[in-house]
Amino acid sequence: MKEVVVISGKGGTGKTSLTACFAVLCENAVVADCDVDAANLHLILEPRECDSFEFISGVEARVDLNNCSESRSDTLTFIMLAVLKFEGIIAA
Repeated sequence: MKEVVVISGKGGTGKTSLTACFAVLCENAVVADCDVDAANLHLILEPRECDSFEFISGVEARVDLNNCSESRSDTLTFIMLAVLKFEGIIAA
């Protein structure tokens, strides 16, 4: 069994495309897209899902607006409202 890891700290370098190419060349490949922000390898490969588990983080993100600069706190408030609307916590 061979293991290949494709990693880079910069986005837009072609990691997903390169990984998809390698996966297509293999007869029996186990592929994991571990991008925590935007895993999208499944869009290219259309894989068969064997198992699926709900992920629950151990740490809840919190924002202290007192530590934000005034110009950024307006933007942050807008983003937080958008997320709350998307999650259905507040009305759109």
